[in-house]
Amino acid sequence: QGRLDNDRVTNVVARCLLRSNSALQTRESCRMLRFRRASYLDIESIMGLVLKLAAYEKCRDAVYVSTKTFRRDGFGTFPLFRCFLLEDTANDGSKTACLPGLAVWYIAYSTWEGPVMFLEDVFIEDSYRRRGVGTHLMYALTDIAISLGCRRIMWQVRYCNVFHISHLEHLI
Repeated sequence: QGRLDNDRVTNVVARCLLRSNSALQTRESCRMLRFRRASYLDIESIMGLVLKLAAYEKCRDAVYVSTKTFRRDGFGTFPLFRCFLLEDTANDGSKTACLPGLAVWYIAYSTWEGPVMFLEDVFIEDSYRRRGVGTHLMYALTDIAISLGCRRIMWQVRYCNVFHISHLEHLI
């Protein structure tokens, strides 16, 4: 399968997001939505979505990272994390698209299994939920993990997030 260098991961992600977006956009309520890789130009939006997630989980005071942290750790030669943004291109004539969701993930390593994917956070704003967006996101991440030779995907869900737990159990 080869090393997981930045170029290989970038190429695999591009292929998998293309497939996922094609499937996502077949849904009537998702025709103007797509997942895309975040760039350093999106750092303010990433920070805003992370703060919304923290507020949703009633843990806003637990966020210690800053835009500087995200820039340093996610957008250099050897990024410590990857980030997808959900983009709504139906922006009512605005020059900037609406970014109502994100997924933050990275490749970790198991001494018994080799590469594994860790899904750190997923957040989709209320008005975009229950359209199948989360399901397509999980399919995209699974496609990426398999393509990169990961043996499993790991994530943690807060015990109080009953809806998300039941949704994830449905996917398994």
